[in-house]
Amino acid sequence: DRRVFRAIRSLPDVIMAASGTVVAENYGAPTMTEELRAARVARGQAPVPELAVVSNSLGLEPGSRLFEADHRPIIVTSPTSPVDRRAELADVADVLMIEPAEPATTGVDLGAALTALHERGHRVVLVEGGPALNGQLVAEGLVDEWCVSIAADVVGGTSKRMVAGPALPADPTLSLRRVLEHDSTLFLRYTAG
Repeated sequence: DRRVFRAIRSLPDVIMAASGTVVAENYGAPTMTEELRAARVARGQAPVPELAVVSNSLGLEPGSRLFEADHRPIIVTSPTSPVDRRAELADVADVLMIEPAEPATTGVDLGAALTALHERGHRVVLVEGGPALNGQLVAEGLVDEWCVSIAADVVGGTSKRMVAGPALPADPTLSLRRVLEHDSTLFLRYTAG
């Protein structure tokens, strides 16, 4: 699972995650082996992908591990986020304020956010969750690939599903494109369409 995760994480121009996931998992800057860095540079990419954190509350601590990187993370937020927190985080991150497509919208307009990231040169965006961010992306039809690992371990708990939020209007159409198996673990890759 770790090898597949590292391989997938080596491909994007930017890794996007919701602030709750970033805080819960104590995110730091993405790291790459020298071999992966060289492969990225050969493809015309930066040696390491950037990190974009989606947050409307901006409850991130400027002294956290997230901000210890050689390059500043991108904080993706909206005009409804706290102005004082935007100013504070601008000292340690690139704050990307996304104007919503519809003026009455609160929260981050993810379609506009992806467009803004593309305009910054980020062609490939890997989203690592959490479930609410995944749910919003699926609901808005912004997912073109979905990778899932299924392990043989049975665990319980109160964890949310991979996608959380309101019921989706219709089942998104994803087609299974690849299946890998190793030590009773399945790695599945689906694509839209």
